[in-house]
Amino acid sequence: MVWLPRLLLMLAVSLACSGAPALAWQEELVSRRAASDAQRDASPEAPVVNEADIAQTTLRRWARFDPENFRARLLHEREPARSKALEDLHGVFADHPDVPELLIEAVQHAIDTGSVGDSTVAMVRLLASVERAQVRAALLRWLELQEVDKPATALSVAILAGLREFEDAASAQAAMRLLEASDFRLVMLSADILGQFPSPETTVALVALAERPEFMQSHGFRASALQAISRQDSSEAVDFLVRSLPRLDGQLKLAVVDHLTRISGQPIGGNALGWAKWWSANRASYNYPASQHPTPQRYAWDYPVPSFYAHGVYAKRVVFVVDISSTMRELVSPLETRLDRAKKELVRAIGGLPPDAAFNIVAFDREVQPWNPFSVPAVPENKQKAARAVLVMQNGRGTNIFDSLVAAIGSDPKLEAIYLLSDGLPTAGRVSDKSEIVRIITEENLFRRISIHTIAVGRNSQLLQRLAELNAGGYRTSQ
Repeated sequence: MVWLPRLLLMLAVSLACSGAPALAWQEELVSRRAASDAQRDASPEAPVVNEADIAQTTLRRWARFDPENFRARLLHEREPARSKALEDLHGVFADHPDVPELLIEAVQHAIDTGSVGDSTVAMVRLLASVERAQVRAALLRWLELQEVDKPATALSVAILAGLREFEDAASAQAAMRLLEASDFRLVMLSADILGQFPSPETTVALVALAERPEFMQSHGFRASALQAISRQDSSEAVDFLVRSLPRLDGQLKLAVVDHLTRISGQPIGGNALGWAKWWSANRASYNYPASQHPTPQRYAWDYPVPSFYAHGVYAKRVVFVVDISSTMRELVSPLETRLDRAKKELVRAIGGLPPDAAFNIVAFDREVQPWNPFSVPAVPENKQKAARAVLVMQNGRGTNIFDSLVAAIGSDPKLEAIYLLSDGLPTAGRVSDKSEIVRIITEENLFRRISIHTIAVGRNSQLLQRLAELNAGGYRTSQ
């Protein structure tokens, strides 16, 4: 009964305050305390959080919340006023239990009055992080306003992106309708949702996406469709993936091979004919495994695949983003610095790229230093030029991760993968807050679906790990 004193403490503190709903505070704090207990059970070394501090600090902060003031500001007719209100709300009171209701009212007001702006879209994004039935119902209600044959609005894109977090039948039904949309962005986000709901009808609808022109034109569209189909767990889905494999290349071929390996355990690698033979022989008796098979660190492929810090470089269009800040001077061996090792890895990786690949390099300290404005073919002449440029790289000061990633993304409209190497925290650039870097880059990548692989040098990096997790990449550490 250790929870009882905690609950009584929370109740006592909440009753001592005024101007906010005590019951909602109790529910919120009990939930947080349970999450903290669960974390400590999973990791006995985790520090014990003082429940009195949690209760008092949170309740003191919430006691300053003035719902009527924020309501008036969020409903203001001027966009700058609404944006400032949302900024203040997000910074201090975003977790208050009354906030979702205020945001729903503000979004509905903007829709009704035809005053939807950037602040309205930001409100929807904030709402999408709240797992409440009333929030989900509001998102679905607003999404019904999006017509299938009209361009996507920023609000519809934000709503669909948010609904990907809610795994329920209503979201799937809305996504099935918009899978027929003329705007490819709505189709991609709908496919993300439908991938979570395997069914014969869903599989047929997703496979049909290969008939759209965007399937051949856009790496991001293909990646979205293939991922959703891979999650269908049906023989018809495997039919399509095996049939598509000979026409795929680079990062997308790797994604399909990864999936087929996980569900089969077969060491076939990149051999499309081998997968076709295996499936032909096993389709009639095949059952999806209860748990997936592991994938190897490297696959047998139809050409020698280069590597960069143990990451296999399967992508055919790739940008290497490399930290050259002052901390890269640290020694990893008596005669080799971190930057020396990075140069060797980079020259070797570029030298091993197949001739039909394209690549670029973005070095960064506090400034961003692209080797070339755009990606270039991986022919011997360009590889030699790149190697010479790499060998003369010099250490600088500062760590501008954000702008270097933006430069990499913008250097190739067909980019498949980024390999980001850094040994430090962001200290320079337009954005240096770690969570904001992750949020903005992931949003920028929403329709590109570039795989962002990361290497943390010298120590673990939550920033690099999170970037890889949210952007279909792998994360590794090195000395």
